[in-house]
Amino acid sequence: MSIPNGTPPEAAGRFAATVGRFAAAVEAGEPWAIAALFSEAGVYHDLVYGVFRGRAAIEAMFRDKWFRDAGAFRWQMLDAVSDGRTGYAHWLHSFELKNPAGKRRVVVDGASQFLLTPEGLIERYLEWTEGFGSLRRAGAGQTTIDAIMYRHDDRVRARPEAAAHF
Repeated sequence: MSIPNGTPPEAAGRFAATVGRFAAAVEAGEPWAIAALFSEAGVYHDLVYGVFRGRAAIEAMFRDKWFRDAGAFRWQMLDAVSDGRTGYAHWLHSFELKNPAGKRRVVVDGASQFLLTPEGLIERYLEWTEGFGSLRRAGAGQTTIDAIMYRHDDRVRARPEAAAHF
């Protein structure tokens, strides 16, 4: 865990504990434990499945989408930094994609931004990844990959701060 200048060590420690619990809950296949890390109004921006608001929706997304479509998760958080309000983590994430052609291991390199409440709960989670080659290699069709990329691009274009770029 890196600590930016001026960051209280307890804030960095809380963030390290949060991302550790987050990764462990994903690896254990516990959607309720993942959702419990979020505030009641927490938002999870998933690159593949979209945006989910509130603990119940986040729990359902993991249960009904993530754990339906893949298994044998491994999520290694690297280079995590936090100032107590905003945290970032570079990560390697892998899983076995469940598909009719058989299980195939997917390894994804990415990063996440966590906005935290004063109590240390996750208020908003965003992710960026370079995992499309891995998904394609695992058998995901080009139409599926295109849909994911365009959905992400639509979300970026819809952000108020993006208006100045057009």
